[in-house]
Amino acid sequence: MTTGPKLLLLLLLIFMISLTGNGQYNNDKIQHFTTENGLSSNVVYSIIQDSKGYLWIGTNEGLNRYDGYGFKTFRHIPGDSTSLIANTVFSVCEDSQGNIWAATLGGLCRFNYAKNNFTRIKLPEADPLALTMQMIQVNKDELMITFAGISLLNIHTLDTRKIVIGGNNMDLFIPHPLSKDKKGNIYLVTFAQDSISTTNTVLIYDAQQRSFNEFLKFQPKKRPRGEGLSYFFIDSHNDTWIGTSTPGRLFHHDPGTPVNLSLNSSMLTDNQKIINTVFEDNDGNIWISTAKGVFLFDHSTGNFSNYPINPSGANATIAATTIAQDRTGVIWIGSLNGLYKINPSGRKFRSITKNSGNKTALLNNFVLGIRATSVNKIMIEYYWGIPEFSLLDLPNETIDHYLMKDYNYTNYLKKIILKNPEHFDEESFRKFLPLLQEDKKNLENHYASSLLFDSQKNLWLLMGGGLKKLIPGGSHVYKDVFDVQILGDEIWMAGSSKGLRSVHTPSMKLTEYLHDPREKSSLNSNTLNCLLIEQSGNIWIGTKGAGLDYFDRKKNIFRHYSIDDGLCNNSIYSMVKDDRGRLWLGTGNGLSCFDITTKTFTNFSRSDGLVNSEFNRYSACKLSDGHILMGGMNGIDYFHPDSLVHADVKPQVQITDFRVFNKSFFPFSDLSLAHDQNYIAIEFAAMDFRNPEANKFAYKLSGIDKDWVQAGHQRSVSYATLSPGRYHFLVKAAGSDGVWNESPAEITFIISSPWWQSWWFYTICTAFGIAVLYLFYRYRIEQVRKIYRIRNEISQDLHDQVGATLTSISYLSEVAKQQTGKNVKASDTLTKIGEYSREMIGEMNDIVWAINPANDKFDKITDRMQNYASLLLAAKNIQFNFDADQQLKQVTLSTQQRKNLYLIFKEAINNAAKHAACSYISVKLYRKNNTICLDITDDGKGFTAKESENGNGQNNMRLRAAAIKASFNITSGPGKGTNIQLTLPITQNAYVL
Repeated sequence: MTTGPKLLLLLLLIFMISLTGNGQYNNDKIQHFTTENGLSSNVVYSIIQDSKGYLWIGTNEGLNRYDGYGFKTFRHIPGDSTSLIANTVFSVCEDSQGNIWAATLGGLCRFNYAKNNFTRIKLPEADPLALTMQMIQVNKDELMITFAGISLLNIHTLDTRKIVIGGNNMDLFIPHPLSKDKKGNIYLVTFAQDSISTTNTVLIYDAQQRSFNEFLKFQPKKRPRGEGLSYFFIDSHNDTWIGTSTPGRLFHHDPGTPVNLSLNSSMLTDNQKIINTVFEDNDGNIWISTAKGVFLFDHSTGNFSNYPINPSGANATIAATTIAQDRTGVIWIGSLNGLYKINPSGRKFRSITKNSGNKTALLNNFVLGIRATSVNKIMIEYYWGIPEFSLLDLPNETIDHYLMKDYNYTNYLKKIILKNPEHFDEESFRKFLPLLQEDKKNLENHYASSLLFDSQKNLWLLMGGGLKKLIPGGSHVYKDVFDVQILGDEIWMAGSSKGLRSVHTPSMKLTEYLHDPREKSSLNSNTLNCLLIEQSGNIWIGTKGAGLDYFDRKKNIFRHYSIDDGLCNNSIYSMVKDDRGRLWLGTGNGLSCFDITTKTFTNFSRSDGLVNSEFNRYSACKLSDGHILMGGMNGIDYFHPDSLVHADVKPQVQITDFRVFNKSFFPFSDLSLAHDQNYIAIEFAAMDFRNPEANKFAYKLSGIDKDWVQAGHQRSVSYATLSPGRYHFLVKAAGSDGVWNESPAEITFIISSPWWQSWWFYTICTAFGIAVLYLFYRYRIEQVRKIYRIRNEISQDLHDQVGATLTSISYLSEVAKQQTGKNVKASDTLTKIGEYSREMIGEMNDIVWAINPANDKFDKITDRMQNYASLLLAAKNIQFNFDADQQLKQVTLSTQQRKNLYLIFKEAINNAAKHAACSYISVKLYRKNNTICLDITDDGKGFTAKESENGNGQNNMRLRAAAIKASFNITSGPGKGTNIQLTLPITQNAYVL
């Protein structure tokens, strides 16, 4: 296949007319990156996208990595052997292990992701030049590199092995670019020349023999000496593309045509267009980069034309060096004037505006009504002062404009504003024509009016925000109506404040559905803009500010979709369904495509080639061929849905930075931070370069975020004052089409505990605490022992010394009394001395008994009580019964409790023995819950309350009971005996062992 200069000029002319003639096609979205945007150099040699999604750009001043939002540059650093070996990077490639290789002016380098540095590769000593020009991956283990020759590099061992070129004519070999076709075949062009001409040979790499063998040979058919072939490429159609170095021509070889014949003509006639590379994109288009611009060949049309990039003016061209395409379809062009990004999605939208040219120019860009009419034309209405409309003939690309008052009124009603012509009936129409005649003036002055026939052949008129049923002599009127849809016997209305309403036309019964803030399954808003009814009767509803609602009539519930689900804006003004069942939603900020099956949104904005960012009511229309027109504030966008929505692009997401107090940490694996390094910031990026500003993110930090946090377009997150522990951070992304990649990027880091919270510190503190407690315990034991010894010594001293002295006094008083004889006074005195001494001895015995630690156990108390009472009462012939609870044996009382309890008992027994004149006394000691109960009962004569008040013994018992916080009660009466009850709480001083 060859194309002559005249045909080329004609194709170029047609191409430029299609771009500028009627304004219906938008150019691709082209973005230019230079050093002002962060690129390290405007001279670009190589571009690749790696398996992580990053774009790598080899330049004249370093290696650049692009994440969609900015460039990170790697340069040569003098004295640093782990930096780039030289700044001029001719070629970049990625091996099967994910390593990035850079061929530079100073040699070969491998970038290590894990260490964020470079390993320099030593080439064979026999090679006189250090520079490396190009690399191609041959298989999972080897790279092919060109420098003074061609070698294979083993990516694991880093050993190199020269490739045999073969043939005597290879002595003059100069390393021209290697090329690789879609099948993985690698080609090399060599040449040999004599005094007259040049002979070229195309070699193909034999992987088994590890050598290049002859593939094609070009004989010198009248070509000047020095005109060698510089590039050879076979595309997916098996077409051959051949570039020459001097004078710089490109040849296109059809598979069935002899190669030698095709070299007689050239597709590019400018001698300065030196071919740098030939690239085939995913759609089969052939891109050619030259010293004088970029050329594009379309296999589907056979057109081959100059691609207009125009960086600095209408006639400017670029010196393109390399071309690549990323996984989202974006074309990247490297040049001597920076990096160019071409987003091909912009080619899919067409537009019609006021500036479209005379044939299709609109009257105004504010479009507020689009409808396909019954005459296969498109009616367009505007929101402006003059009641005028247009009829667009899209196939013939012509447009006619009409004043409503000058247009045939009957035809206007039947062909322009009748919304459901399939229900049109001439006879019914004639019946309502007089009524419509009355509304002629209003119809001429209102935009977006509609006529509809219902199932009963009644005519309804939507006009000026109200709907009325035309009836001779009157009408049914419904206010605040923006959109009307009819299904069977029902008319459904969307309005500005009334919610969703339906009218059953045979009965005229009105049903309303309103927003209920207490019910999540109710309508999401009462302000509605548009409706779309499915054949099932379920309804899609576009709201103002509340997103998209779906009314499931069978379940009588509403489902809601908003920007949180991927919708580009929550105000939906227009809606249309395409042939595949997808909804196209014109919103207040962009166009959304909703896939009903997957419940996902694909979003488009002006950066994708739309002329509108805000769309209008009544302005969505699908044509019979599947094209869709959407009107808005800036004209009309039209497109075919299948050209826009492809297979879901799920962008990779990468964590691009991890900072602690603005200090960056890299690499990110096995991060262990100190306890005070607890203020972190994490940055991330989605590897979807189509429209990076539209990418969305969601993140989650384990232990902090309970669920995914929707970050919107925000690409970073900060956490302050994190507690010590192990953290796992995850982030996922959705591209500009709203499709989420559920495989997140993740990073784990540890914030160490401070030394005072470490295990060894806790161990030391625990051991120290145990030691302190043990020492304190030993100290307390020693103190108790000392007290025990002291109490024992006191009791012994009191017993041995004081008791002995008092006993001696008592004995001496008896002796003295016998010696005094009949001296009565002296005898009485000595008698009293003896009595008091004996009482003191008894009391002293009680005190000694009380403080003696040997008597702390309760059974010692009961034994003493029983012994004391038994001896005293036996002498007075009083029957005595003593009953002690066995549970009390293990109770220990304090010295004060034991002393007072015993003395209260002693006082009670003494009083009964001396004054009660009783014959029987009962004593009960028992435990009740957490108390000790003492119950003393006698059958004596008893006493009155007045007598009780005068008794010192009773007062003493009450005071002793109060001292040990015991309750004390005496019950008595003449002839009824006496009962004494004491209840002593078992406290911390009276505890069970």
